[in-house]
Amino acid sequence: MSGYLFLLLGALAAVKPAVVPAPAAAAADKKKGAVESDRAAIEGIVKPFFAAVLAGEYSKAMEGLTDVFAIDEGKRGYLADQMATLEKKLGRAVQYERLGQRSLKGSRRMVTVYYVTYHPLKPAVWELVFYKPPASATAPERWYITSLRFESEKPGEMVEGIEP
Repeated sequence: MSGYLFLLLGALAAVKPAVVPAPAAAAADKKKGAVESDRAAIEGIVKPFFAAVLAGEYSKAMEGLTDVFAIDEGKRGYLADQMATLEKKLGRAVQYERLGQRSLKGSRRMVTVYYVTYHPLKPAVWELVFYKPPASATAPERWYITSLRFESEKPGEMVEGIEP
């Protein structure tokens, strides 16, 4: 009997327990996946916009935002004109990159994302505020732009305290 008990204890010692992720770790993984998905969705909006900006096609850049940026055509034209003025002052942008973001405390539905465009004379910083309303019977859950602005005179002030 004691030999049998010894074999049983030895067999139990050789069995390794399965690692079960803690609920907090699983929640963190889910949140990380959602954040990455949100970032990819926002980049899907921003990438064609900045491609048009780099090409000097400012009206096209603004037209590309029609479905996600609810401003009237006059304001859309005004922003396109301001981008053309920026090009006259600084030269055409040759590259852009994401600087970081700021989120509304405790919310994943509103985020401000910052980009920089590099021009021959100096950079310009862009601020785009995105909002994702809850899905409804008439509208899917997706990101919309609520504000867009750019600054070349004091761009550092726009990006203080952002998260990468």
